[in-house]
Amino acid sequence: PGLAGEVAQGQRLYRSVCHTCHGPNAEGMPALGANLHDNAFVAERTVDELAEFFAEGRPADHPDNQRRVRMPPRGGNMALSDEDLRMIAVYVKSLQ
Repeated sequence: PGLAGEVAQGQRLYRSVCHTCHGPNAEGMPALGANLHDNAFVAERTVDELAEFFAEGRPADHPDNQRRVRMPPRGGNMALSDEDLRMIAVYVKSLQ
Protein backbone atom coordinates (compact mmCIF):
# COMPACT_ATOMS: atom_id res chain seq x y z
CA PRO A 1 0.00 0.00 0.00
CA GLY A 2 3.00 2.37 0.09
CA LEU A 3 4.35 4.20 3.12
CA ALA A 4 1.27 6.42 3.60
CA GLY A 5 -0.96 3.35 3.49
CA GLU A 6 1.25 1.50 5.95
CA VAL A 7 1.24 4.46 8.34
CA ALA A 8 -2.58 4.68 8.14
CA GLN A 9 -2.97 0.94 8.69
CA GLY A 10 -0.50 1.07 11.58
CA GLN A 11 -2.37 3.98 13.16
CA ARG A 12 -5.65 2.06 12.93
CA LEU A 13 -4.07 -0.99 14.59
CA TYR A 14 -2.34 1.21 17.19
CA ARG A 15 -5.67 2.79 18.11
CA SER A 16 -7.27 -0.63 18.49
CA VAL A 17 -4.66 -1.91 20.97
CA CYS A 18 -1.95 0.49 22.15
CA HIS A 19 -4.06 3.56 22.93
CA THR A 20 -5.06 2.30 26.38
CA CYS A 21 -1.56 2.80 27.77
CA HIS A 22 0.07 5.16 25.26
CA GLY A 23 -2.89 7.45 24.55
CA PRO A 24 -5.05 7.80 21.43
CA ASN A 25 -2.44 9.96 19.70
CA ALA A 26 0.62 8.27 21.24
CA GLU A 27 1.03 11.18 23.65
CA GLY A 28 1.56 8.86 26.63
CA MET A 29 -0.60 8.29 29.69
CA PRO A 30 0.38 9.22 33.26
CA ALA A 31 1.73 6.21 35.17
CA LEU A 32 1.22 3.98 32.11
CA GLY A 33 2.83 4.09 28.66
CA ALA A 34 5.44 6.57 27.50
CA ASN A 35 4.94 9.36 25.00
CA LEU A 36 5.94 7.89 21.62
CA HIS A 37 6.57 11.25 19.89
CA ASP A 38 10.25 12.24 19.76
CA ASN A 39 11.01 9.11 21.79
CA ALA A 40 14.71 8.10 21.93
CA PHE A 41 13.91 4.37 22.32
CA VAL A 42 11.79 4.46 19.16
CA ALA A 43 14.19 6.71 17.24
CA GLU A 44 17.15 4.38 17.91
CA ARG A 45 15.44 1.28 16.53
CA THR A 46 14.46 0.09 13.09
CA VAL A 47 10.89 -0.82 12.19
CA ASP A 48 11.79 -4.51 12.45
CA GLU A 49 13.45 -4.05 15.84
CA LEU A 50 10.37 -2.23 17.14
CA ALA A 51 8.05 -4.92 15.81
CA GLU A 52 10.15 -7.55 17.60
CA PHE A 53 9.99 -5.49 20.80
CA PHE A 54 6.20 -5.24 20.48
CA ALA A 55 6.01 -9.01 20.01
CA GLU A 56 8.06 -9.68 23.14
CA GLY A 57 6.78 -6.93 25.41
CA ARG A 58 8.65 -5.93 28.56
CA PRO A 59 8.11 -6.98 32.18
CA ALA A 60 7.63 -4.26 34.79
CA ASP A 61 10.84 -5.27 36.56
CA HIS A 62 13.03 -5.13 33.43
CA PRO A 63 16.02 -2.85 34.12
CA ASP A 64 15.19 -0.68 31.09
CA ASN A 65 11.54 -0.26 32.04
CA GLN A 66 11.55 3.28 33.40
CA ARG A 67 7.84 3.38 34.20
CA ARG A 68 7.73 -0.01 35.97
CA VAL A 69 4.51 -0.89 34.15
CA ARG A 70 4.34 -4.20 32.26
CA MET A 71 4.06 -3.98 28.50
CA PRO A 72 2.39 -7.25 27.53
CA PRO A 73 3.55 -9.17 24.48
CA ARG A 74 1.67 -8.01 21.38
CA GLY A 75 0.08 -5.28 23.48
CA GLY A 76 -2.02 -7.95 25.14
CA ASN A 77 -3.70 -8.93 21.85
CA MET A 78 -2.25 -12.26 20.79
CA ALA A 79 -4.33 -12.10 17.59
CA LEU A 80 -2.02 -9.40 16.20
CA SER A 81 0.14 -10.90 13.47
CA ASP A 82 3.80 -10.11 12.94
CA GLU A 83 2.74 -7.98 9.97
CA ASP A 84 0.26 -6.09 12.19
CA LEU A 85 3.08 -5.36 14.63
CA ARG A 86 5.25 -4.18 11.74
CA MET A 87 2.51 -1.77 10.62
CA ILE A 88 2.22 -0.41 14.17
CA ALA A 89 5.99 0.05 14.18
CA VAL A 90 5.81 1.97 10.88
CA TYR A 91 3.19 4.27 12.42
CA VAL A 92 5.16 4.81 15.63
CA LYS A 93 8.36 5.52 13.66
CA SER A 94 6.41 8.12 11.64
CA LEU A 95 5.93 10.11 14.86
CA GLN A 96 9.65 10.75 15.22
